[in-house]
Amino acid sequence: MFDSVKQQPAYSVCFRDTPHERYLRDPAFKQLVDMMEHMVHTCKFSPSEMREAALLASIRFEMATLRSRVIYVDSFGNAQIDEEGDW
Repeated sequence: MFDSVKQQPAYSVCFRDTPHERYLRDPAFKQLVDMMEHMVHTCKFSPSEMREAALLASIRFEMATLRSRVIYVDSFGNAQIDEEGDW
């Protein structure tokens, strides 16, 4: 999905692409879908288990990269967000 030299997406995602359109245009996404489909066809995992695994992987990634944030609100209702390490 990423170019190993530039660390940029190898495929430009158009947010109007349907999953099927992305499957047709993005080789990395196609490979992921094909691998997941193979796992279902060989009875290794059910479609429900695949959804659960994808959700868990997303949650684990978010938790590993989560930064603490502190939100300060003054008496006028203006909010200021300080990222971890900035305060």
